[in-house]
Amino acid sequence: MLVCLDFGGSSIKYCVLDDSLLLTKPDQSIGEKGQITNTFQDQKTFLQAIYDLVRKLQAKYTVTGVAISYCGELDHEKGVIHSPGSYQFNGGLPMKETLEAELKVPVAVENDGNAAMLAEWRFGCLKGYENAAMLVLGTGIAGSFVLDGHLHTGKMGFSGILSMCPTDLTKPISLENAAISSIASHYLMREYLTRIGKTEVADMQLGRYLLDGQPFTGREFFERLHAGDPVAEAVLKDYAGNIARFLMSLQCVLEVEAFAIGGGITAQDVLIQAIRQALDEVYEAPFMEVVRLPKPKVERAGFGSDANLVGAALWFRQMYSPE
Repeated sequence: MLVCLDFGGSSIKYCVLDDSLLLTKPDQSIGEKGQITNTFQDQKTFLQAIYDLVRKLQAKYTVTGVAISYCGELDHEKGVIHSPGSYQFNGGLPMKETLEAELKVPVAVENDGNAAMLAEWRFGCLKGYENAAMLVLGTGIAGSFVLDGHLHTGKMGFSGILSMCPTDLTKPISLENAAISSIASHYLMREYLTRIGKTEVADMQLGRYLLDGQPFTGREFFERLHAGDPVAEAVLKDYAGNIARFLMSLQCVLEVEAFAIGGGITAQDVLIQAIRQALDEVYEAPFMEVVRLPKPKVERAGFGSDANLVGAALWFRQMYSPE
């Protein structure tokens, strides 16, 4: 059994995965699962929480390794964290070496965007494509690319930092003028609350918002959307338009056959439909008739929130049991 950990901005998701079923029945390989809320203030408490979790699972299962999907740029062979992502105290952390020394089992660490791509390309909606890209919409935007049939990570592992792509080329680069502000999932909550005159913020960096003192999450946003809230409908339309224009920009560079859209919010059919409609509108502009840029397909990531866990397990297998 593998313990798979997915370090996201707001939480650490985990599961116990039966690696004997991974290649033949990936949808049946995941067993016990759960999550830990990210409230960590320093590396010591962060690491201790991981040790405690894995040891608890080791007491119940025969754990042969730990497979990690991490929300930051890293050396995926040495397992050293370059960009710490939402865990700002982790810059330079030799995560693979540190966990192996403490837990006494092999550890593999992969970037979350690459992990999701491995799952979708091997088993999911991108299976069979030679050129494809994936965007995972979460607290940030993880990107990953398969070009000419190979996973493209960049020499140092920095390929796919889509969160920091500027969205207005006439303005200085900043968090406000970056894709993370207009394409990450917290855009929906932030814009909705702003438009109804409620601007309470619990933690903007982690995408945590409040409405009348209570947490306001993506679930609450979509509940209002499905109830016919016109403000929510307008926010979703604008959000989908932002994503469609971003996809068009990436297509100008990559020219892929398909984009997979992943992340927890993509469980909502209405979001994928809105993105497809918005991309159609982009390609219907008169300017595009002159450019004749091939229009990619927009696919919903089939593994949903489990993609990073499955992808982490695939990277573990590639590290320790290459085919």
